[in-house]
Amino acid sequence: MFFSRYGWESVYRYKWLIPAGFLGSGTYTILTYYVLRLEGFRDISRTSLTQKAWGAGVSVSCGLLSGGGGGLIWGHIVSLSSGITTLVKSSRRRVDHSSIDFPKLWVVAKRYKGFALYQNWGSILNSLNSYLPPLAMALFFSPVIVGWYSFSLRVLQLPLGVVGKAIGQVFFQRGSVTFREGRLGDTTERYVESLIMIGTFPFFYLGLFAPDLFSFFFGQAWHEAGKITQQLFPFLWMQFIASTVSSVFFVKEKLRLSLLMPSLFLFSFFVILYLGRSWSYLSFFLAIGVVKAILYFAYLLLVLKISGTSTFRVIWKLLKDILLSALLVLPIFVVHGDTVLFILLSGIVGLIWLFLMKKRIAGQ
Repeated sequence: MFFSRYGWESVYRYKWLIPAGFLGSGTYTILTYYVLRLEGFRDISRTSLTQKAWGAGVSVSCGLLSGGGGGLIWGHIVSLSSGITTLVKSSRRRVDHSSIDFPKLWVVAKRYKGFALYQNWGSILNSLNSYLPPLAMALFFSPVIVGWYSFSLRVLQLPLGVVGKAIGQVFFQRGSVTFREGRLGDTTERYVESLIMIGTFPFFYLGLFAPDLFSFFFGQAWHEAGKITQQLFPFLWMQFIASTVSSVFFVKEKLRLSLLMPSLFLFSFFVILYLGRSWSYLSFFLAIGVVKAILYFAYLLLVLKISGTSTFRVIWKLLKDILLSALLVLPIFVVHGDTVLFILLSGIVGLIWLFLMKKRIAGQ
């Protein structure tokens, strides 16, 4: 049996939750795209936040009551599907569903059936890219190292993942409208520049000081997780920028191309895993960070090309923000051995960055 072979016997009794999870997650995804079409951005943002809160609450509550691992599964399902009621109410406020012409709806469904086919495969590939690497790494590295890796990704992707998801949803709606108006390139350039502005300094700051930050906030036991973060930050930085505007493939109906990069990401991981199975874990994660950063940069260039955006202007913007981030981080690096000065200067530089970001966004 599959579950016994891989030591997952304790998960087998929860197998019936798999279809429930698919149903809840699928319903939420469909409603999200529908409410996006109706420009219900605030309602979608609200459900994104409540999903995290409800998921964590259910996991902790079930753990306290039963002491088993089922609470994690329940919490994950809740985090994927909660918010359905909010989105249903949001759509009812904006549209009179009694006026829907179902024969025309069927014609539209047939016209765009390729979206469901290719997006499903894209979702499967993205899920494999998220969940398969830790399982595969467990064959060559200790559970402690895999745990450090998973914790590092969780810490980095949670806050910026919420931000990137919210921006990406708005971009998908705006991009669809401006594509019909012949302005998709301008919209894509503006959003990419905003993502570069928002993400570059935080990722560079974490990449430089992650071991100290992890030790300070989570305890000395997580110092090595901070070292892994240092190796991965180039890839996570580029992923934040490129993935957020990847809906360009769907706006331009380049559906087959949308499967290319996730396939390359998965293939590259297993190549590095095979070549680096005898390396030190830090060398292995450095290879992952560098190779995936290059692939995500190529992904970004492909997005820019398809949308008709000026690649030169975006790259110039990227270089300027890298230089700005380096100048902001340099004084913190000089004093990072002194905890008090490090915290004080980090706060001051953070405020300067927020001021500069607000000023530049207002000027766009």
